[in-house]
This record gives sequence, structure tokens and C-alpha cells, in this order.
Amino acid sequence: MPNYDLKERRQMSLATVSKGAALAATTALGIGLLLGPGADSANAGVYGCPTSTVCLFTGNWFTGERQDISGYSQYANVNSAQHDNTTSWINANRWATMGIGEWRNGSRFIAQKLPPGWYESDLRYGVKPSFNNMADFIVMV
Repeated sequence: MPNYDLKERRQMSLATVSKGAALAATTALGIGLLLGPGADSANAGVYGCPTSTVCLFTGNWFTGERQDISGYSQYANVNSAQHDNTTSWINANRWATMGIGEWRNGSRFIAQKLPPGWYESDLRYGVKPSFNNMADFIVMV
């Protein structure tokens, strides 16, 4: 190892730190440009359902006609294509648990609750007895 005096060692250390900081800043800028403003690669959605959205599908495993509902909705009716026809759904929310249900004798019946980022691939089987994809609404629970 060469014999540098203390002043030379400090200057070399600062240069190394400066190069490392410049590299980190350039990398962060590059990642930010690739992902775009506000992008979060760890939570970019589930099965193509945009983040902060609830997606309903008429077919199992996210096929068929799709309806997107804002994940910020306290309550939303499903559209006519999804009404009594929703077979799979995704809660691509970051923070809210959502429920899917139907009206029975004037009361809300919530067949299933999905935590943020979860999905159900086939509502026809095993969700709750007699629900069988009879969706009328989505609600924040």
C-alpha cells in the first residue's frame, strides 16, 4: 500500500463517497424515470387490475367481461353485465378490505371479504352457501 499522507487519504475518501452518491442518485433517477411518477413496483396491481381498484370478471380466473370499480368507493353497485354473473374478482387496493355481496330480503349479505391485494378466482364454489356468484354490490368493510 502506498504511503499517503492524511490530507491525501481524506481527499480520496471524499472522492469515493462522492462517486458512490452520484451513482446512487443516477440509479434512483433512472428507476424513477422507468416507473413514472407515483409508481410503486411492489404494488403495481394484481393480475392486471390497477392499484386502488376492485376488478370484477364474468369468467373464472379473471376472464370474460371486466368491470373496474374505484377502491375508494364505500359502496358501489355492479353493472348489468356483472349483476348475478361475477365469477372472479380482485381487490388491488393498498389499504382497504372490500366485500362482495347481494341484497337478500332488504338486507346486505356479504358473501366474501378480500384483504388488500387478494383475489378470488372462482366465486361459484366454496365461498358461502347459496351465493353462487350472485353479486349485486362491492362495499368497503
